[in-house]
Amino acid sequence: MLTQKQILGQYYTTINPFKGNAFQVWNEILPKGEDVLEPFAGCGNIINFFPDHKWKGYDIVPGRNDIIQRDTISNFPKNFKICITNPPFLFMAFFAK
Repeated sequence: MLTQKQILGQYYTTINPFKGNAFQVWNEILPKGEDVLEPFAGCGNIINFFPDHKWKGYDIVPGRNDIIQRDTISNFPKNFKICITNPPFLFMAFFAK
């Protein structure tokens, strides 16, 4: 039986994978003042890794108050120039008849 976490693909990024030099350079050249999109924000861990940026976080089940509830798989946010995320790992099952 699948858990709710598996059905929703809720596998949160808990360790900062952005410590490498390439990510640091990328972070420095990001346009300042632009909103950064996190379309699968969960509990906001990725947002916490880049505290100096303005974020718009969305999640089907927001894990904190500043994340907007939205199904971004069926209704993806538009008009963002910058996006960083850990997309949901959804369980897909196809049943043959």
